[in-house]
Amino acid sequence: MKRAYHFFINPFMVLCLHDYALGVHMSTVYYNALVAAAPTNALAAARLLIYTPIHQALLDSYAAWKAQGGMQEGETLNVMQLLVLLTTKVNLWDNMIRIVYGKTTARYKALFPDGHYSFLTGSKLDIINAIKALSIAIGSDASLAAVKLLVDAAYTQLKNANDLQTGSKSTTGTLSANVKLAVENDCVAQYGDMCLFIAHTPTTPELAGNFFDMAALRNGPQVFYTKKVKGGAIYTVAKHSLVPTDEIWLENIGVTVLKFYVALMKGGVCVGMVFIALNPGESRTVLAPLLGNIADNHYVCCENIDAITTGEFNLEFL
Repeated sequence: MKRAYHFFINPFMVLCLHDYALGVHMSTVYYNALVAAAPTNALAAARLLIYTPIHQALLDSYAAWKAQGGMQEGETLNVMQLLVLLTTKVNLWDNMIRIVYGKTTARYKALFPDGHYSFLTGSKLDIINAIKALSIAIGSDASLAAVKLLVDAAYTQLKNANDLQTGSKSTTGTLSANVKLAVENDCVAQYGDMCLFIAHTPTTPELAGNFFDMAALRNGPQVFYTKKVKGGAIYTVAKHSLVPTDEIWLENIGVTVLKFYVALMKGGVCVGMVFIALNPGESRTVLAPLLGNIADNHYVCCENIDAITTGEFNLEFL
């Protein structure tokens, strides 16, 4: 995946698309600056006429969304929460099955042909289907009847939650889409206008900053990283407070296998079996909990499995 040069990445979009309240704040700062400058600045006056309806559309859609009680981006957390809990459930099923069938037996391998991989990666539908496949594989095996009850219960719970979320046509969902579109439109307008103001005074481009909340833009979190990792080394990508619904895009652009996880401290080793391993050339978008215990561990790390060859990766917090 080829990344855009950073000057071509809209900083307003990066900052505001996942924080609608901040989007409203940034829009209001710019609108007020245009109003103040319009009497003596022809460009500001011209942009004010165009920007006013964009700003007002954002205010209206955000107010309606908040009044409806919508959550950020209108996403139902229930499915994500169930997916986060699935790691613990799969470990329990595994332990119960191994009491009857050892890990090296053909029966165990038939039940977990790719270990826990299919339960923890892929789309929501892929994971739901993996649970259903395990239930089918257990079948009428009386010795695993207790496990099958747990597997079937997890499948039903997750499928019902996903069906409810997918089929929802609620007002909140519509209003969430409206405010997201309004934020996107506003961010595009601000970024374009910033370029116009810079072009208007190219020898003093810093003057354009008088119209925008530059402090918020400067202090916004970095979201994209591209780094090299020496053979056998651990590279700490960032300290980040993640929540269960956060998604992270990972890409291995080197020639070694890389392991991504969260650690308790900078440069910390991976504790436990929850991590994402990527082969050379592989990329994947994953939920944050698949990197480990995000409640206690806040350092996102990458470990190069190869003891000699340097590895390389791209990572983006979505």
